[in-house]
Amino acid sequence: MNPKNILIVGSASRDCGSDKIRRASAFARALTKEVISAGHSVAVLAMGEPVRTEKDQPMPLAFDWEVLRAVDEYLMRTGDNGGRPVASVFMQTDAMQTKIGDENATLIRKLQSHNAIEVRHIEADLYSGGEYRDWQTDFCHAMVAIGGGKGTYQVGDKMLKAGRPVMPMDIELGSYSEDGNGAIQLLSELKSDDRTFLPRNYHLVSSKLYAQSLDSPHWPTERVAYTVAAILSDELDGEDGPNLRPRFHRARALLGKLLPTAQGTYYGVKSAEALRDLFQAD
Repeated sequence: MNPKNILIVGSASRDCGSDKIRRASAFARALTKEVISAGHSVAVLAMGEPVRTEKDQPMPLAFDWEVLRAVDEYLMRTGDNGGRPVASVFMQTDAMQTKIGDENATLIRKLQSHNAIEVRHIEADLYSGGEYRDWQTDFCHAMVAIGGGKGTYQVGDKMLKAGRPVMPMDIELGSYSEDGNGAIQLLSELKSDDRTFLPRNYHLVSSKLYAQSLDSPHWPTERVAYTVAAILSDELDGEDGPNLRPRFHRARALLGKLLPTAQGTYYGVKSAEALRDLFQAD
């Protein structure tokens, strides 16, 4: 099996309920361990970690560092990363000095010393939302979205246009930047266009993905993580080459949503020129 890179991306609003944030964080950690156990790798963007204080304790409002802490927990438990990096970290070149606190910088160095992660630097003068989303899309084979806003939606859209599977989770978290509901918007599109999101396993959307809701407190997060990792592993292990059909279906599905609303906007898409750019092949 050729290991694949699964991007985990998302965040929560500062006003999101504590129980939902804790549940989303627990899912991100459990999913990380399931992905590694399945022989694949996770990928995250490492920036400063947004938190809010909850009973004198910091509560993370993004999941990138939760993923990396889960990598550390996995290695401490198993003592083995299979002789390969199990996580890829996208990072601005000066992030360790300017954006990342001492505790998280120490975690990065620890994981590097065990050859558990691969750091991919983005030059500071090139670092922008569009630039790092291009890097993520070029490098990653699949994506899981948990909350998040415009950025989460845009990288999901890029992944789908590239023919790569995307799994948006149903838990409503808002976004740290307060600029939309990226995973929820992607989930709404998945419901009407499941073949684009999971070309090989679209039939499992209703029987597996919806049946085990992350938004429901009745399903253990570990069970949901196992299901998501299993669906993605099967999707990726069965790949036999680039899948170009989703790019066409993606364009058709979004045109159907956009064109009837002449005065509306969809994450900033206002014109025919913008539509052409949106559907241009990467």
